[in-house]
Amino acid sequence: MVAQHIFVLIGVDNQLSIAEVISVMQSNGVEVEFIERVGRIALFTAFRAGTRISILPGLERLGWSFKIGRLSDSIPSGEHSIEDYQDATKNIEFPEPLAEKSRWGISVFSPSKSVDPSIFSRMKGLVASHLKENGVKKTKFVPTDVVSESFREVSCASIIRNNLLRRGFEVLIIDIGDKLHFGLTEWAVDTVAFKARDLSRPRQRFEYSIPPRLARAMINLTGVKKGDVVLDPFCGFGTILQEALLLGLKPIGVDIDDKCVSATQKNLSWIKKTAGITLPGEHVMIGDATHLGSLIPKQSVDAIVTEPILLPRLLRSPSAKKARSILKKTENLYIAAIQEMAKTVKVTGKMALIAPFIVPSDGNRVSLDLERAFNDAGLRKFKFQGIPLTSPIAVITKREFRVSRELHFLEKA
Repeated sequence: MVAQHIFVLIGVDNQLSIAEVISVMQSNGVEVEFIERVGRIALFTAFRAGTRISILPGLERLGWSFKIGRLSDSIPSGEHSIEDYQDATKNIEFPEPLAEKSRWGISVFSPSKSVDPSIFSRMKGLVASHLKENGVKKTKFVPTDVVSESFREVSCASIIRNNLLRRGFEVLIIDIGDKLHFGLTEWAVDTVAFKARDLSRPRQRFEYSIPPRLARAMINLTGVKKGDVVLDPFCGFGTILQEALLLGLKPIGVDIDDKCVSATQKNLSWIKKTAGITLPGEHVMIGDATHLGSLIPKQSVDAIVTEPILLPRLLRSPSAKKARSILKKTENLYIAAIQEMAKTVKVTGKMALIAPFIVPSDGNRVSLDLERAFNDAGLRKFKFQGIPLTSPIAVITKREFRVSRELHFLEKA
């Protein structure tokens, strides 16, 4: 087996990026092994039996990571001569052929210590020389626009705006552990498109809507494939269904509020027109998720991805007792809905369910106790092969809201 080292720039305080990358790679026939995580950097090896991976497949599906890069060389951390950097530059697999008017940038990540400024300046000069030596006369250097002690980065938005990965490249330098790694960015999340889908759609409900990137990641972690049926029985304004459509899935939405159903229909029509999707397949209806049996046939959907309720933001941290009281009001809804949802999922299907949690004044998280409801419905937490994942996954929304999300991933027991 020929391994290819890859790195992932992940979000803060979550395991979701790591799990999503491994899940998507595995579904595309690539074996991925997690090596380590330091801060917002995660390192992996990726391989196929007997073949070298020139391009990682399926990256366009991802939602929750920020960047993925392939590493081509490494040298021990510490003091280095210019010859060390020259050798590392020669081993970087630059695009071939190089664009006549190449656009390029450099990002340096040093999650456990401050970035050494000399690394950036030396590599900038060496890469510029490499381009000149290869006959590229006109270049545009895209400057870093995120600078901190540990990260000197070209942001994902800047990469997308400058079309950097199609008309050029970004060099990655990662100072982690005892090695300095060199490589190229292979994928960056299109934050521009995700933001546009969130803010430009016809109907909005900002405070209660799930972020599109989170919806995308949850769908991916159910392992669904193109053409599969995905149900959201609390569809709200249709964010999860939008992402399902874009992934080539058949979305079904249910909501008890007719205004939500109308809003979802408008938003789905908009996303289909925007994305040029012509095939029918989506279906949205008014209904009660606690009585799904009257709407959805048993064992008819491949996956359920849903957020039954996100509590309104709290202006101040409640006591633990008050937090438990607030959550108690949603418990019966979750228990009844879990029973019904379990009936609609195929035997091989999966469920991704969001439940709220509150951080009270004492700092100890208060969550819904759903284990008995899962057991009674014949569900169990499913394990991701080779993924270091602790379920439920906590995803922090805006900290000032004091209400956040727990992600539960379930399958038939």
